[in-house]
Amino acid sequence: KVDDPVCDVQISRMLELPCLYREVYDKPFKGPEEIQSGLEGQNFSIHMLHEKVQAFLLENKIQTFYQQELETVDSLVSLISHHLLHSFLAIQVKSKSNSNSKRIHSVFKEAIRMLQEKGVVFQKPGSSKDLYYVTDHDKELFKVTLDVIKEDCRKPRHAEKGCHFLHVLSCVRQSYNPSLPEVVMHRVLELLESNSDIVSTMEGYFMVF
Repeated sequence: KVDDPVCDVQISRMLELPCLYREVYDKPFKGPEEIQSGLEGQNFSIHMLHEKVQAFLLENKIQTFYQQELETVDSLVSLISHHLLHSFLAIQVKSKSNSNSKRIHSVFKEAIRMLQEKGVVFQKPGSSKDLYYVTDHDKELFKVTLDVIKEDCRKPRHAEKGCHFLHVLSCVRQSYNPSLPEVVMHRVLELLESNSDIVSTMEGYFMVF
């Protein structure tokens, strides 16, 4: 046994070297193009996943969900696993089983963020920070929006042109959700119009039929 701490460090380092060469130095160098390709692969995975998640939520008439619930849907997880395994981001999967699950989690998170930007899902203050609401299936939101337009179109100042988008948004925020994103309101109004519940009288103005 060696009692000299300096020798201990040197011996330890010598024992690490074969592993270091095997795991790092002996592996082919990845240039910027390969790294970029990996990033593009991840971006492609996120884009594809957000479309699949949207279809899943709408087809199954999901009203609310947690991210961890989506991560138990085999069809969604297998889709993202397949693409991650074909990118450089999954190099460590074989040696670290939790590495893949972390990457899947981060891709799901990014996909949900994209759905928020499109107004497909949103969150409410006071609810769990991990709980998401699906815009198309939030009956209360549609009712509140329609009621606002119905009531205000009876008033003289709105009778001719209808209610402006920003006015509707302000009223819905006051009575339903103070932080409701504009993009969600746009989606609700588009769906109400496509269902012939309201009509757009001119750019940004709406009234009931």
